[in-house]
Amino acid sequence: MADSYIQKIVSERLGGRRFGKDMVLSVNDKINISKDSAVAQHPELTFIDFSSNEPDAMADYGVINEFAKEANVWENRVYSAGTDKDFAFAAVQYMKNVFGVENLDPETDIVYNSGALSAVFSVMQAFINQGDVAIVASPVCGRVLKAVELSGGEVYLLPLTESKGYLPDLDSVPDDIAERAKVIYINYPNNPTGAVGTEKAFRKVVRFAKKNKLVVVNDATYSPIVYDGVKPLSFLNVNGAKDVGIEIHSLSSAFNMSGWSIGFTAGNALMVKAVLSVSSLSGLSKFKAEQLAAKYALEHTEITAQTVEKYSRRLDMLAAVLKKSGFKVKKPKATMFLYAKAPIGIKDGIKFKNAEDFCSWLLNEKLVAAVPYKECDNGIRFSVTFAALGENEEKAVIDDFAERLSGIKFEFE
Repeated sequence: MADSYIQKIVSERLGGRRFGKDMVLSVNDKINISKDSAVAQHPELTFIDFSSNEPDAMADYGVINEFAKEANVWENRVYSAGTDKDFAFAAVQYMKNVFGVENLDPETDIVYNSGALSAVFSVMQAFINQGDVAIVASPVCGRVLKAVELSGGEVYLLPLTESKGYLPDLDSVPDDIAERAKVIYINYPNNPTGAVGTEKAFRKVVRFAKKNKLVVVNDATYSPIVYDGVKPLSFLNVNGAKDVGIEIHSLSSAFNMSGWSIGFTAGNALMVKAVLSVSSLSGLSKFKAEQLAAKYALEHTEITAQTVEKYSRRLDMLAAVLKKSGFKVKKPKATMFLYAKAPIGIKDGIKFKNAEDFCSWLLNEKLVAAVPYKECDNGIRFSVTFAALGENEEKAVIDDFAERLSGIKFEFE
């Protein structure tokens, strides 16, 4: 059948005439497609999901009750008039109490967002013109790259490597790229590696931005999820950071509110205003009742503390199982992810071409899902957001995983 005229006028940013014809599956899409087949092949096993980045718990009852209360207020029924002043004030206090950031003005330096990725899209629309470059630390969520492309920009991937502590090596950026760049996107604490930013690294980013006249975006989605005495660190803790950048915060992981898609963007007042302008034009608004429920969450950081305790416990158990099978892993300092290099094979058994090949084997043979990453060093991300109610169920899941790997010794380069 011939293409309709609609097929011929789809925008090039969506693929033009190839839109809908060239299906490029994400890693998570591939996992979801393969999962049903793997489950059918192994009716004797329970599916273990180490691939999700969504919390297994609901939002705190206090948050839900606050939302219900405010949703019943007649005045709150209308379109949001922007960032609620009480929510903005709560965000400023949160940044002060959790990170020690004290130079934020709730009237100019805070804007709500509809989740971290929505905020990234708004940033790229606000600062990227046709042909501009965005320097993006990699590995990275594919939708961040799409945000740059849809803004007409070009992506320069800045590889994060173990030898550099998975911190950005800005000295490796070519001069011509630095000259054309408008934005640098970083993500600390980092998904998938669990690496935390350092003041030294952030200072280098600030100097790089000022030298090359570009803006900085730190995606701090996992910033309060830290372990074993590590203190939460914000990019905005560093002198000069607010001159050149903003930081994106999300309540999804820290407060078990992924479905709510709410957070805030903080930092440079002009950047915040530009982001707000884009989101307003896009019709992105947050129901006031939801903003006030988020305010309640930000005022109750004990919610995050309970989540951190749970993830810390799970990471300890998971790391022990993987070590026993030959993985060279250590518990991360932050996030809910354990990152490891992929094995090249099983001793006296099959060989794996890469991380994706190993994850395919793990899913199809052991009914366990994990996420492969090829961008920096052929690694695998195991998430501890699997569904389990209480410590006994957590231990049962990890013990089941250990049993499936028992007797297997993986080989590594």
